[in-house]
Amino acid sequence: SPADIERIQWRNDMWTRIGAAVLAKKPTFRLQKPQGEYASCISIGRSGFHLSMLLNARNKNIAVELYISTDWTDTAFQALHEQKDEVEAVLGALDWQPLEGKKSARIMLVGDIDPKDATKQDDLDAWFALNTQRFYDVFKDRVARLEAP
Repeated sequence: SPADIERIQWRNDMWTRIGAAVLAKKPTFRLQKPQGEYASCISIGRSGFHLSMLLNARNKNIAVELYISTDWTDTAFQALHEQKDEVEAVLGALDWQPLEGKKSARIMLVGDIDPKDATKQDDLDAWFALNTQRFYDVFKDRVARLEAP
């Protein structure tokens, strides 16, 4: 439908612009092509773990998350959660979601910026450029050091 085409074009335009803003800061990670409409994923160097940049038009916010989906998700999430105070001292308050009953978990930093608000585009780009790198820096070594059971 025309509405679907318009939504997909808006998302593609957003990810192109956000990607350019992130790349302008010379990140230490490699941006991957956006996955579907809502997320752009970033490898963090270990299978079963990745970062995602998220646009949530419905909730009028944006986020960067560490997504965990392994055979030992609960163990990995718990080990990271034990470092919550250190992590949040750098990143601020995070949303720790163990996703009970699923084989995945997520740790999110949410930005209170409506992705549909055209007057906030510069703020949104700057938020992703800053916080995606900060998230990567905080979690890359922590994820690498996790010990699988």
